[in-house]
Amino acid sequence: FFRGLLVLLFPLERGTPVLLFSSEVSMDGSFVLVEPVEEPEPEVVRAFLQPGFELSAFMSKMFSQLETYEVQKERLSSGLRYIEKQLHAEVSLHHEDLMTQVKSLRDIEQKLGSVKSGIGSLQVSLKRLKHTIHEPHQTVQGRVVQLKNMWQTAELLRRLQRFLALVAKLREQEQQSNSSNASGVAASGGSAAAVPQPGAAVPLDLPKAAKNLREIEAIAEEVDLKGIDLVDREAEWLQQTTRSVRQRANELLKTGLEQQNQADVGVALQTFHNLECLPTIVKDFLERRRKEVRA
Repeated sequence: FFRGLLVLLFPLERGTPVLLFSSEVSMDGSFVLVEPVEEPEPEVVRAFLQPGFELSAFMSKMFSQLETYEVQKERLSSGLRYIEKQLHAEVSLHHEDLMTQVKSLRDIEQKLGSVKSGIGSLQVSLKRLKHTIHEPHQTVQGRVVQLKNMWQTAELLRRLQRFLALVAKLREQEQQSNSSNASGVAASGGSAAAVPQPGAAVPLDLPKAAKNLREIEAIAEEVDLKGIDLVDREAEWLQQTTRSVRQRANELLKTGLEQQNQADVGVALQTFHNLECLPTIVKDFLERRRKEVRA
């Protein structure tokens, strides 16, 4: 331990003579310095301290020398003894500082042990807290999902109720229109081909029917009602009614312009406005009139 610590704290400088101390160990285990001894650095040690030292090159150089194995071994052994004396001198010189640092390290280790124990207790408390709040959290999360699904269902039912109410209004208007047509045929002597006179009231309230149809389309755009039997049964009839309203509004606009009947033109334009297609209808109508004039 002391050797590793000394290498970090007191690095050796190459080519510097080292002042060594003779020491003895007292009865209580402490070092007692006796007298300094100065010893020159061996050549073999200087070789190890050279920058860019390579072991293979060093070994090749040793084997290339005309020396016996014992001589080379003794040279290396003397270097090792010199290094051991250096280490011993450094430890003796800085013994008190080293002991203080070792004591500090022990204190730090004790404090780290206390911190680790506290962290362990905290982890146990966190696990206990997690287990305590996990079940209520799952319950609340499940209730939130249920509430969300119930809200979506209530919103769908509200839109479906409005859809059915608008369809009922349209059917009621259609029945009133059929009753008016039947009354008109009876008044004209039973001829079903009777044509209403200019300025006569339109049996079906086209603007109101157009408004209801557009609101039904808006509901279908906001919420997907496909797959519901009540909606699917009315889909084909709604398409026919929409085509019929558009066709009658076009005819009313055409005859109103030809006969200069402002009431019929106003009803037709209001119908297209409620269907939110007035700009397109007016543009197409003007384009047809322009072509007719040029022809």
